[in-house]
Amino acid sequence: MTSVAYVDPSALMPAILGEELFHSSTRRRLDAFPHLMSSNFLEAELRVAFKREREDFDTSSVSSIAWIYPTLDEQQETVARGPGFPIP
Repeated sequence: MTSVAYVDPSALMPAILGEELFHSSTRRRLDAFPHLMSSNFLEAELRVAFKREREDFDTSSVSSIAWIYPTLDEQQETVARGPGFPIP
């Protein structure tokens, strides 16, 4: 049987933003699962939080999470491939 954890934004944001009390507790719980999943809502919330904190969002902070929907980067790239929109 495979164990999967759904990662809710409220569980991960404090840890990624450096709140140590949450970081060790959350990390320990998440490390118990071989597979992590979330919706791209998590990525959107993290991007907003990083922008609010005036920090750059590093996608490696969520690289171990399998997305239920495509990541925002993938969605933006798909939109950019539409007619007349060059990909930078």
